[in-house]
This record gives sequence, structure tokens and C-alpha cells, in this order.
Amino acid sequence: MYKTLEVEEYEILATLDSRTSEICQGKDGLHYKVDEIAVGVNYPPFHPNCRTTTIKYNPDTEGRTRLAKDKDGKNVKVPFDMKYFQWKNKYINGYNYNRKEKTYDNVYFSIHSDKIYNYLLKSNTEHYKEFKDVGFNEANVDQLLDQLFIGFAKGDRVYDRDNKYLHENFYIRIDLGVENKKNFKTVWGVQRKGDKPKFITAYRNNEKD
Repeated sequence: MYKTLEVEEYEILATLDSRTSEICQGKDGLHYKVDEIAVGVNYPPFHPNCRTTTIKYNPDTEGRTRLAKDKDGKNVKVPFDMKYFQWKNKYINGYNYNRKEKTYDNVYFSIHSDKIYNYLLKSNTEHYKEFKDVGFNEANVDQLLDQLFIGFAKGDRVYDRDNKYLHENFYIRIDLGVENKKNFKTVWGVQRKGDKPKFITAYRNNEKD
């Protein structure tokens, strides 16, 4: 079809709701040359009952919108360039970016943007290679934030009873990665009683893969 219409490039569009499969979540917004189409690899369907579709790729998204679902399942219009994990973090996970404090906040915890961009994902920093090896970069930060949200909500906390500088200090083991996930220890701290936990660091947990 695309070749008949002389379209050179197409974009993958996943459905922005909570039923979308994990494989399609990560493919939303990717674009490829029509000559490179490989069904099941970079072109839907990616699995049985796949709802993902494609459109002609157009980098100009100004004024365009796409349909999505909110947390209650109601239809909402969002900017066309909002990708799956951006949508999920806003409408499902409840992230809010505090521009003044430069933090990603949700009901469970807070993460300073420097921890992501200038520590985990910046080259030549201590744990950069560990995150690069599982596919993370600045382009997929929203996917990392989503995995941290899920892992924090479901994971078991292991407390450091000897920490004298924080009210609470604990770690949670979370599987992180764009495709081939690995187990990481994510470290969190609570400065004062009643405060929301803050993300401190994350590094590969070599005790378990």
C-alpha cells in the first residue's frame, strides 16, 4: 500500500490505553523506511490480536492530536507526539514534572532529573555502562520512569538500619531494561518522617539476573 502511494517512511502507532501489550508499548512512535518493512519485527501485527497500526511518517506534529484513554477509561485528546510511556506516566502513573524543583513526582516517590540525566545516563559516570547495556538513553527516559514506578509499587523494601543521616534508607530490587531486562538495586531515602521517598541511585544487582 505505502509503495503504491509512493510513501517512503511510516510510523508505528500503538493504542494509548492500559490494554496495550508490552512489546507494542515500546514500539509506539518508531518510524522506518517502507523498504525495510518486516512484519512482526518493525511492522504490525506483532502478536495475536494486535491493535497496533501504522501511518505515513510526518515529523511536523504541530497542532495534531491523537486519541487516548485516561485512568478512568474515558477518551481524551493528547498531543500527537506524546508517545506511549509519556502518556502512561501522565495519565496512569500520575507523574508530574516540577519545573522549579526539577523533579519527577508521583504518589509514591520523587526523582530529581539530575539523577537520571547527569548520573545514570551521562557518559563516563559510574553506572552509565550498566544502563546503556540494557538499552537506556535520553530518548527513552519515560520507559525507565515507568519501570521504576512499577518496581517501587510492587517490590519489597530492604532497610538499612545503620544509616544515621536519613530517617529511612532502603533498596528495592527492580528489573530494568528496554528489551533484555537485568536486575538492579534501586536505593531510596526519606529525609524526615512523613516525607516522600527520594531516589538516590541504582546499580546492577549481580546477585540475581
